[in-house]
Amino acid sequence: MNSATTMKVDKNPKKYEHPTYALSNEDSHRLTIESLEEAMLLLLEDRPLSDITITDIAKRAGVSRGAFYRNYTSKEDILHSISIQYATAAFLKMHKFRDDTELSNFWIGLFDSAIEHRRFYEIIARNDLSNILTDCTKHLVDMAEIPEQLNKYSLSYIKGAVSSVFEDWVKNGMKDSPQEMANHLAKLTGKKYNIRN
Repeated sequence: MNSATTMKVDKNPKKYEHPTYALSNEDSHRLTIESLEEAMLLLLEDRPLSDITITDIAKRAGVSRGAFYRNYTSKEDILHSISIQYATAAFLKMHKFRDDTELSNFWIGLFDSAIEHRRFYEIIARNDLSNILTDCTKHLVDMAEIPEQLNKYSLSYIKGAVSSVFEDWVKNGMKDSPQEMANHLAKLTGKKYNIRN
């Protein structure tokens, strides 16, 4: 046999070692939260909330039940947390138009943001969890600076109007464009409210 064609075999091959990466506490916490949120949504795509356990969520997320309870108090708490994140995202979009004289431009941020997070809202609607939608829109209105001359009933009207219109739009499959929906809300709310900086 020619030495050029002879292959030398290492009798003690070295194992390939994968590099390890250490996450900061902040990154680890963020990854845990994201995993739990995504696990919850994945499970809700397959079954109703009442059939989902904390163990199901933790297992699907690849974390312990203890990790779940360090971040949330209940299944509903995860959904509430996600809805607050999305209400805040909508608020930031709306905030860009706080000085705009056209009220519908202000409200379009709510509907544009909802389109960006469509999967979440469709899961909520499909599971008939309208209380989550109500919390989301009420939180959004709470972030607005409502003039003091409005009494508590006027504020309730505004919250109810925004919440009802948004919920109906989601439940009907978000078929109307964000611009159409913003025009509806502009007519219902009737005046422009300042948004906190």
